[in-house]
Amino acid sequence: MRWNVNQKSAFLRYAANPSPETGPQGNAPSRPTGIQRLGLAALWSVTWLLLSGCGQDPIRVYRAPKEIVGRALNWKLPEGWKEETPGQMRVASFSIQGEGDKSAEVSIIPMPRITGRDTEFVNLWREQLRLKPIAKEELGGFTTAVEIGGEQGQMFDLIGEEKTANEPEVMRILAATVTLPSATWFVKMTGASELVGARKSQFVEFLRSLELPAKPPEGTLASGPQKRPPASGGARDAESAQPSQGSADQELPHWEVPATWKQKQPGSMLLASFSIPNEEPGTQVTVSALMGDGGGLLLNVNRWRRLNLGLPEISAGELSKVVADLELPSGKATLVDMAHDAKRLLAVVQKVGARTWFYKLLSTEKIVAAEQESFMNFVKSVRYAGN
Repeated sequence: MRWNVNQKSAFLRYAANPSPETGPQGNAPSRPTGIQRLGLAALWSVTWLLLSGCGQDPIRVYRAPKEIVGRALNWKLPEGWKEETPGQMRVASFSIQGEGDKSAEVSIIPMPRITGRDTEFVNLWREQLRLKPIAKEELGGFTTAVEIGGEQGQMFDLIGEEKTANEPEVMRILAATVTLPSATWFVKMTGASELVGARKSQFVEFLRSLELPAKPPEGTLASGPQKRPPASGGARDAESAQPSQGSADQELPHWEVPATWKQKQPGSMLLASFSIPNEEPGTQVTVSALMGDGGGLLLNVNRWRRLNLGLPEISAGELSKVVADLELPSGKATLVDMAHDAKRLLAVVQKVGARTWFYKLLSTEKIVAAEQESFMNFVKSVRYAGN
């Protein structure tokens, strides 16, 4: 998928690079220049327009031939959806027609890596529905975990309260986000509340079917040069490293990293990642967190079974076969232990306040057995703020 845009996009891509909260290297905040402040204001203005779906196209986008598009971004089109020509900075658009005048639209938009701003975006969408803004502590009530193109993302479900003169139906928004190394992707369904609710399961399946490109399409705000903070090591460094999910909404706990582990750059949606002795390809030692219950234990167990172990999903009644209660110094948790075809996964899931934390060890049976004690000691060492 290739896109050509006018010269405004080059300026906005430049403006997107230092974050408003951090300097160019992700360290202490730096004072932006006048031009940078103007650029950042322009970026957020465009972001508001794109993610709210309102206003005129600020940037003209031309679509490439379909054979080029298919190589970069793929999906399985649900029944009843119609592909439309994307506008603004959308890389894909779809329309859904329901009974009578009920309709909905779906858009896919890549943006520069945006972390720690979930509450701000939810409040933009709430404003679009003429709802009052919420505080960060309330975010979990509108958030569920979803799979987006094989990655763990988040979905926000927002429903308007009344009809307006311009909208004959009560409106509803489903907005899903996932942060990859090169961009943050937004997939949004907007339309009549009844229709959006009826097509919610289709939307979730559509998210799972997405194949997102490693690099965002040229001409989008996300296609400019991206910088990531350097990896660092040590227990204290884990607190100062910039997490993918953003330190504004995620505060790292204190922990003691085993002497044989080394911290490495976390991937998408991860707060920390480690390498272990003699690890083989596919090994994962990670820490992540989601608002609320993170979608629930069953959803996450089935996602790990499907993506990591190649196992079929299980029912709620079968969950007790692979999980056990766990008492940690930081409180109650759940231990997940699953294996298949010489691979084994250990995961500790713990709900603390408004977030659910996930500690995960995935590798071969032999390596997991060798690292199990270190992994459990690591989890036992975790201390959350105020804990």
